[in-house]
Amino acid sequence: MKQRITASIILLFALVAISFREQNETEPPLATVIKLESAEAVADFSYARSYIDVEKVYANDEMAPEEAWKKMVMFHYNLSKDKRFSNTFPYYKYDITEKIKDKKSEVIFKSKDITGPIKAIIYKLDLVNDKWIVVKIDYIKS
Repeated sequence: MKQRITASIILLFALVAISFREQNETEPPLATVIKLESAEAVADFSYARSYIDVEKVYANDEMAPEEAWKKMVMFHYNLSKDKRFSNTFPYYKYDITEKIKDKKSEVIFKSKDITGPIKAIIYKLDLVNDKWIVVKIDYIKS
């Protein structure tokens, strides 16, 4: 009887430890945004798709969400071929904050340039199957 209780306690601790480890292995929302930006910069649609819900982010566009997303990504990708432009995101020009509440989060890029055309970019994410997914992108203009 005592052995069963001890074995049960050990099993319980093992399950709690595994659960805790798995929770801590979820990448933070900022990592998701960076990976999305990186994949889009090289027009890797299959990889980028794992970090964005295209249908939600581009739902209000005049064309189909998939088409709007690919058109936007390819515009930036082709623009970056000109040496005067770059499609890499200038993270150093922003103050970056991350807010997490339950299964929702926001990654906020607040521009350090107060005279620039965009004051902030806000990525809204949902936790889906232990992975953060971008579901909305807001651009706060001056």
